Amino acid sequence: MFQACEAYNAALPPGAKPFRLFVIINFCCGLNLTDAVQLYARFHGSSCAHRLDDRPVFSAWSAISSRRPFPQEAQRWEQQFFLPIRKMGLPRPFFLPFIYPANYTGDPAVPHVAGHCAEGTCPESPDLAQQRAIVNPSTGFGSALDGLWYWGCAPPADAVVNSSRDTVTACREAQKYVATPVSGPYSPHIKGNNRYTPGHGGQAVIDAWTAHVRNQPDMVIFTTWNDLGEHHYVGPCESPRAEIRAPVCSLSR
Repeated sequence: MFQACEAYNAALPPGAKPFRLFVIINFCCGLNLTDAVQLYARFHGSSCAHRLDDRPVFSAWSAISSRRPFPQEAQRWEQQFFLPIRKMGLPRPFFLPFIYPANYTGDPAVPHVAGHCAEGTCPESPDLAQQRAIVNPSTGFGSALDGLWYWGCAPPADAVVNSSRDTVTACREAQKYVATPVSGPYSPHIKGNNRYTPGHGGQAVIDAWTAHVRNQPDMVIFTTWNDLGEHHYVGPCESPRAEIRAPVCSLSR
């Protein structure tokens, strides 16, 4: 991927904007911090690596274990990721992870329970107290991270809007960088894994984007995922299917 990006950038005409890669390690499926060290060591020096504060950006999906309090997880990252890369002589990355709230009450000592949940209590819809608990530098994970990315893939549109606003507030208070989402909700019109909220015909995408204009996060991440095995509303304007066409074309107007 990085070799292709570097070749693409090398062929650009003078003055053209180069392509950059935002690197995320996904801890859902057996990867560990040793894998994170190896991944960072491979890409950190690439000209294609996205940079903030002149440091390579490194992100992690579900970056911590639900079985340990936030400060213990921050210490684990320091010992098993940041210390090894420092010993290798590598620069400390700009660490911008996505982190599930510890539980529905914001108490980092109690693990959250993954899966479906009632509206307003879902870990996909953190509130201000939960996001404050994550970015707090003494009682949370804030000593390890430079910023926080709220993913926001599954909830209804209003929940994504509210959680995005709360994430911006918590990060501004803690003086942390903040990234909020525009996620392509899964389509209910195709067979497959469609457990996520379908997005009201694409309205979720539009509502989230306009909310970001109001709240002014540092970064907006337009996200799709598992594109082949699952299905979402993001697609080209010329698509013959209206449920794919609606959000992208509405935003482009």
